[in-house]
Amino acid sequence: MKKIIWAAALASLLALPAAAESPFKFFSGEVPRHEGLGFGAFFENQNAVGDWRDYANASVGFGIDAEYTMPRLLPLNMDWGATVHLDYGHTFPKKNSTLAQRDDIKFTFGGFVRIPFTAWGQRFAFQPEFCWGIDANRAKGQNSSTADGWFTDQVIVFAPALRWIPSHEKFEKFELELSPVWTTSPERHGNVVNELGFRLGGVWHMDLFSLGKGFRTKAEREADAKRAEEEAARKKAEEDEARRKAAEEEAAALEAQRKAEEETAALEAQRKAEEEAAALAAQKAAEEEAARLEAEERTRAEIEKAALAKAQKEAYQKALEKPEFLLGVDPESLKDFTPDGDGIHDTVAFNPSASYLSEPAESWTLKILDPQGGEFRTWSGSGNPPAQIIWDGKSENGDLAFSQSAYKAVLEVVPSAADKEILGMDKVQASVEGAVEIDTGIVMKPEGEGQWRITMTTFRFDANAATFDKLDAAGKKDLDETLEKLVKKFNSVEGAHVTVEGYANNISGTREENEKDLLPLSQKRAEAIMELLAARGIARERLSAKGMGDANPIASREDRANWWKNRRIEFYIERMAAAPESAAPQEAANAEEGNNENE
Repeated sequence: MKKIIWAAALASLLALPAAAESPFKFFSGEVPRHEGLGFGAFFENQNAVGDWRDYANASVGFGIDAEYTMPRLLPLNMDWGATVHLDYGHTFPKKNSTLAQRDDIKFTFGGFVRIPFTAWGQRFAFQPEFCWGIDANRAKGQNSSTADGWFTDQVIVFAPALRWIPSHEKFEKFELELSPVWTTSPERHGNVVNELGFRLGGVWHMDLFSLGKGFRTKAEREADAKRAEEEAARKKAEEDEARRKAAEEEAAALEAQRKAEEETAALEAQRKAEEEAAALAAQKAAEEEAARLEAEERTRAEIEKAALAKAQKEAYQKALEKPEFLLGVDPESLKDFTPDGDGIHDTVAFNPSASYLSEPAESWTLKILDPQGGEFRTWSGSGNPPAQIIWDGKSENGDLAFSQSAYKAVLEVVPSAADKEILGMDKVQASVEGAVEIDTGIVMKPEGEGQWRITMTTFRFDANAATFDKLDAAGKKDLDETLEKLVKKFNSVEGAHVTVEGYANNISGTREENEKDLLPLSQKRAEAIMELLAARGIARERLSAKGMGDANPIASREDRANWWKNRRIEFYIERMAAAPESAAPQEAANAEEGNNENE
């Protein structure tokens, strides 16, 4: 069966020059090109090579793909783009091997370059593509093999495809593809699966998401450019003619005005001469004086009016240079923000107000960003934002803000189309922003009757150590202020016992890293914090330290951007002795700023 398929593929290639009438022409602009999205389906046959021949003979399957061709051409009429493949293949195992059954599902993505050419009147494209992805395979072993179940490995695929484009205009968007395929996949148990074969199928280009005109030949593109040049030349000629006529009309109007002014001046001179002859000298002097005073008053009024109009216009234009959208937050509520439910600094109220916006906004978004700039909480809507937005210190998932951390509130408002035009702003990206910093204090999250927890990510230890030797003067000052705040908070709970818990992030995700590195390091860091608290007056019998390693991660292994949350110090406070209800923890009277980051 394999030999028959290979013979058919070879015969297809050899049949092309049989009907040929013209030679090869590479990088041909006569080959239609496409932009946008295309979809294809393929039949695949591959043979095992290398060590894999000890386990399997061949695999047969099918696949589908989607490819996107970029709008911008490369030099020499070449195209480029991205492709995504989903393939299924069934492997025929070798007799007496340890493999009884194997099915593969491959998901790969990569890129390609497209080189157009013609051969004997036919249109082709050489399109090599290189892909990388995931191979999910279900294997069943035999002859004492334990390789049963589903396995996931990396896979690399190289396919130097040859595509044929039919000459009929109804089928220009269809391409028939024949391509050798080389596949390699290093498996976890040490084997490397190498296969070499071919795929046969077709691709239909939809021109979806095309920024140009889809399929266009070089001649069509040149014709479009020529028509654009002719249209530009025609418009320029019309504009030149219009300017010439306008200039002639303006010259004629000026000449007519000059003649009218001359005639008016002659009549005025004649009238004055008659008045001078008929009137007394005193009356003439009085009239001339009155006329002079009236002219001066009119000139003064006109000058003042023009100056006022100019000042108003300049003030308005200056105001439009920088429109503002303010969050309207009380500055005191931004400091030592502690949303722990004790009634003091538990919320932040935003009261948005706009300047220089004549109409309701198109849309608005208010984001709370965590200390690393990630989105922590988001509100959004159309029109202007509401008169007040309350933040209770929680994220979208209900997580509470960390202690002694700097959060940022950013309000983005997209003005209406009319205001964008007034402001001279881009009609797509225009926005007006307002932002404020929110510094949290010591947040004691209740966990039960007489139990609280404080979570902090701002202790900046030396790398792979439990010391603070590399902190600069400002960093040491922040550390000292943070410890003093913690001491005040612990002393506000009568009979409190404090357990200092150190946490770390498991980079490799292995048990070996946790036991060998993370547990000892987190224990030392917890003990270092405990000693610093004891040095500031907390009795040692009220303190204990515990290294937690990679336990209780806040961010999952897939959420790499938030791994910093796993590197933290937590304080578990428990009231050991009976105390009056009024002895619940109170906010410190003088909150201090701090924004350390652990390394």
